[in-house]
Amino acid sequence: ISGKKEKEKFPQTIEKDTNWWKNTISDLVNFNKNVFFIVIGGEVFLRDDLGEILKHMHDIGSYYTVFHNGTLPERVYEVLNKIGGKFKGLSCSVDPILFINDFEYVEKESFRYLKSNKGLKLLVELIEKDAVIDPVAEIVIDKKSIKYLYETIKLLSKHKIYCDITPLDIKLN
Repeated sequence: ISGKKEKEKFPQTIEKDTNWWKNTISDLVNFNKNVFFIVIGGEVFLRDDLGEILKHMHDIGSYYTVFHNGTLPERVYEVLNKIGGKFKGLSCSVDPILFINDFEYVEKESFRYLKSNKGLKLLVELIEKDAVIDPVAEIVIDKKSIKYLYETIKLLSKHKIYCDITPLDIKLN
């Protein structure tokens, strides 16, 4: 938790330090060699110790994917260098919004468009550099974008990117 207001609201942080994560990951892998970690939470690439934690995961042979919103490719490359040049799994936001021609909708959802565009570009770059074993596009669809889902999956398949599809507000969509 960062920022003065957040520290006033939540004086004790619930975030664990690097050694706690490394020890916990080791314990879980020792208990079950096939455990799969999903590294998610806000923007995990803002963690200064993410490279150290992922390097530890590589060193002990654990399986993982890291979720990234696509907006900080420079941080992704910093971590990539720290772990030896290859992610086991990386998931980036890539929504069907990339195919929508409704300017007003895209303008309203500009951050979603930006992160989808950057996420796709980053995944393709990492695949071309052989820097990710399991590239995954995290797709969020709503009733406006669902009709572009096929085009999105077709594009991702062309680049050999797996898809994780999440309907936004199933009840309303």
